[in-house]
Amino acid sequence: MIKDKNYYTNKSLFITATNTDVGKTYACEKFLRHYARQGLKVGYFKPIETGVVDLPHDGSKMLTLTKKLNPNFDVSINDVVPYQFTLPAAPYVAKKDVII
Repeated sequence: MIKDKNYYTNKSLFITATNTDVGKTYACEKFLRHYARQGLKVGYFKPIETGVVDLPHDGSKMLTLTKKLNPNFDVSINDVVPYQFTLPAAPYVAKKDVII
Protein backbone atom coordinates (compact mmCIF):
# COMPACT_ATOMS: atom_id res chain seq x y z
CA MET A 1 0.00 0.00 0.00
CA ILE A 2 1.42 3.37 -1.03
CA LYS A 3 0.55 6.17 1.35
CA ASP A 4 0.17 9.83 0.54
CA LYS A 5 3.47 11.43 -0.47
CA ASN A 6 3.42 13.69 2.59
CA TYR A 7 3.53 10.65 4.86
CA TYR A 8 7.10 9.97 3.71
CA THR A 9 8.40 13.50 4.34
CA ASN A 10 11.40 13.45 6.70
CA LYS A 11 11.28 9.67 7.06
CA SER A 12 14.32 7.40 6.97
CA LEU A 13 14.89 3.77 6.11
CA PHE A 14 17.66 1.82 7.78
CA ILE A 15 18.94 -1.12 5.74
CA THR A 16 21.01 -3.71 7.58
CA ALA A 17 22.02 -7.35 7.31
CA THR A 18 23.98 -9.94 9.22
CA ASN A 19 26.71 -10.33 6.61
CA THR A 20 28.60 -8.50 3.87
CA ASP A 21 27.88 -8.80 0.16
CA VAL A 22 24.25 -9.80 0.65
CA GLY A 23 22.53 -7.01 -1.29
CA LYS A 24 22.24 -3.98 1.00
CA THR A 25 23.53 -1.58 -1.66
CA TYR A 26 21.29 -3.22 -4.28
CA ALA A 27 18.26 -2.83 -2.00
CA CYS A 28 19.15 0.81 -1.33
CA GLU A 29 19.36 1.47 -5.06
CA LYS A 30 15.88 0.00 -5.55
CA PHE A 31 14.44 2.07 -2.70
CA LEU A 32 16.06 5.28 -4.00
CA ARG A 33 14.68 4.73 -7.50
CA HIS A 34 11.22 3.81 -6.19
CA TYR A 35 10.84 6.83 -3.93
CA ALA A 36 12.29 9.22 -6.52
CA ARG A 37 9.67 7.96 -9.00
CA GLN A 38 7.05 8.80 -6.37
CA GLY A 39 8.28 12.40 -6.50
CA LEU A 40 10.20 12.36 -3.23
CA LYS A 41 13.62 13.91 -2.70
CA VAL A 42 15.94 11.06 -1.82
CA GLY A 43 19.24 10.98 0.04
CA TYR A 44 21.79 8.35 1.00
CA PHE A 45 24.11 7.73 3.95
CA LYS A 46 26.47 4.80 4.49
CA PRO A 47 28.18 5.35 7.85
CA ILE A 48 31.03 2.88 7.27
CA GLU A 49 32.61 1.29 4.21
CA THR A 50 35.49 -1.16 4.40
CA GLY A 51 37.82 -2.31 1.64
CA VAL A 52 38.37 1.28 0.53
CA VAL A 53 41.56 1.85 -1.49
CA ASP A 54 41.05 5.28 -3.08
CA LEU A 55 37.33 6.02 -2.89
CA PRO A 56 34.50 4.01 -1.33
CA HIS A 57 33.15 1.93 -4.22
CA ASP A 58 29.56 1.44 -3.02
CA GLY A 59 29.30 4.89 -1.49
CA SER A 60 30.53 6.58 -4.68
CA LYS A 61 28.14 4.57 -6.82
CA MET A 62 25.20 5.45 -4.60
CA LEU A 63 26.20 9.11 -4.30
CA THR A 64 26.24 9.40 -8.09
CA LEU A 65 22.81 7.77 -8.33
CA THR A 66 21.37 9.94 -5.54
CA LYS A 67 22.63 13.14 -7.18
CA LYS A 68 21.07 12.01 -10.46
CA LEU A 69 17.72 11.36 -8.75
CA ASN A 70 17.94 14.44 -6.52
CA PRO A 71 20.19 17.19 -7.93
CA ASN A 72 19.73 19.15 -4.67
CA PHE A 73 21.64 16.46 -2.74
CA ASP A 74 24.73 18.62 -2.46
CA VAL A 75 27.14 16.61 -0.30
CA SER A 76 30.58 15.05 -0.74
CA ILE A 77 31.61 11.40 -0.56
CA ASN A 78 33.08 12.06 2.89
CA ASP A 79 29.66 13.27 4.07
CA VAL A 80 27.98 10.16 2.69
CA VAL A 81 30.64 7.70 3.94
CA PRO A 82 32.34 9.35 6.94
CA TYR A 83 34.23 6.24 8.10
CA GLN A 84 36.35 4.53 5.45
CA PHE A 85 38.71 1.65 6.24
CA THR A 86 41.19 -0.11 3.96
CA LEU A 87 40.87 -3.61 5.43
CA PRO A 88 37.98 -5.45 3.73
CA ALA A 89 36.49 -6.85 6.93
CA ALA A 90 33.73 -6.21 9.40
CA PRO A 91 33.99 -2.62 10.65
CA TYR A 92 34.99 -3.58 14.18
CA VAL A 93 37.90 -5.57 12.72
CA ALA A 94 38.78 -3.06 9.98
CA LYS A 95 39.12 -0.16 12.44
CA LYS A 96 41.32 -2.13 14.86
CA ASP A 97 44.57 -0.29 14.08
CA VAL A 98 43.02 3.03 13.13
CA ILE A 99 42.91 5.94 15.56
CA ILE A 100 39.62 7.79 15.28
